[in-house]
Amino acid sequence: MTSLTAGVFSKLRSSTKIHLHNNRLTSLPANAFETLQYLTDLQINNNQLTSLPVGIFDGLENLEVLLLHYNNLTTLPQEASIVCQ
Repeated sequence: MTSLTAGVFSKLRSSTKIHLHNNRLTSLPANAFETLQYLTDLQINNNQLTSLPVGIFDGLENLEVLLLHYNNLTTLPQEASIVCQ
């Protein structure tokens, strides 16, 4: 998989885990996870991401696990530091 369409998770509102690791994602839509208020585990590691959109983690107040390693990220959005505390 190389991309996600906006709203791809809109019918999975009660999901607690999304694992997108080991794909070839190069980018993510800014609102990819906005409907996932119960998400606790998000794994986007081992892809080809070079950046993340501002606001990508907005609304993920229950997030406990965020894996981003093995991408080509050079910077993270400012709010990522809040999510990762």
